[in-house]
Amino acid sequence: SSVSNLPPLSSGEYEAAAAALIATPGMQRAESVGLQLTDEAVQALLRLPASHASELLEVVADKSSGGAMRDPSNYVIATILRGYTPRSQEAQMAGGGGKGFGGGGGYGGGCGGGCGGGCGGGGGGYGGGGGGGGYGGGYE
Repeated sequence: SSVSNLPPLSSGEYEAAAAALIATPGMQRAESVGLQLTDEAVQALLRLPASHASELLEVVADKSSGGAMRDPSNYVIATILRGYTPRSQEAQMAGGGGKGFGGGGGYGGGCGGGCGGGCGGGGGGYGGGGGGGGYGGGYE
């Protein structure tokens, strides 16, 4: 199974998710180590809340910069399809209590910088294409 089986994000959802993701520490870390992801991996990341996607990107950036990961895009897609649980949420579930923080809308305004050639359209690096259709939800 792959991410392409999921309904595509609408261009509005795509742009809001991309703008939120670009502003995260995980995306900045991924860019600082030169992490390259396929469009499919980027699409998968955009389906997670920005805080979860950021945490997953930090893990991938750390592993790939140390040479411990051959195919970061494949790892991202497989992890999300299995049902990614962020470490912050695992700790919360185990220890109870504590306030988690939710996704967060479009901080960063527009598509700030690292979005490889405009958000809705094509573009390499961290960009990926837009996409029509509705969003099926269910990823938390």
